[in-house]
Amino acid sequence: MASILTGKARIEQIKARLWKTLDNQLVELDDGKLLIAPRYLVTDNNSNPFGDNDLSDVRASHFHDIGCAYHQLIYLNVSLGFLLLKGYLHPYINYNGDTINVLEDLPLEYLEIKPCKYREVNKIFKQILKASGECKAKVNLMYWAVCHNFKYFFDRPEGIKKAVLFKGEYGNVKNI
Repeated sequence: MASILTGKARIEQIKARLWKTLDNQLVELDDGKLLIAPRYLVTDNNSNPFGDNDLSDVRASHFHDIGCAYHQLIYLNVSLGFLLLKGYLHPYINYNGDTINVLEDLPLEYLEIKPCKYREVNKIFKQILKASGECKAKVNLMYWAVCHNFKYFFDRPEGIKKAVLFKGEYGNVKNI
């Protein structure tokens, strides 16, 4: 089963219905691969039909936004053990006093950008939703919703530019 390896995503609203992620997000997928959503992703959180609120975990929507915006996902070519050993992934006590895992910015050579298909990005979205602890009915409803968003087929993205990751805003969200 997939697992989310970092704390809940902090997001900052930059204008109406548009947010920026403030933290790197890391998940381990069902097949054991590590997937990252680097900080500063500009997102509309539309993959989350319940919006940006305390009732929903928006991390899955960030990975889905990357896959749909670029038709690519960002995998790590290093192991979880390596990240822990080198201190890139480490515990942190947040503002609530809870201990969460934080992923520091990574050297770009640890990232591997791979193309993804429509069905693949939707299945990964569902894996992450399940890992976030959302109830089965909500997972199925949200999965159904993303599977019926055909915008993916009409976008012709340029692709992720590795050099901008961890440095500034990126994302292919149109003006809403």
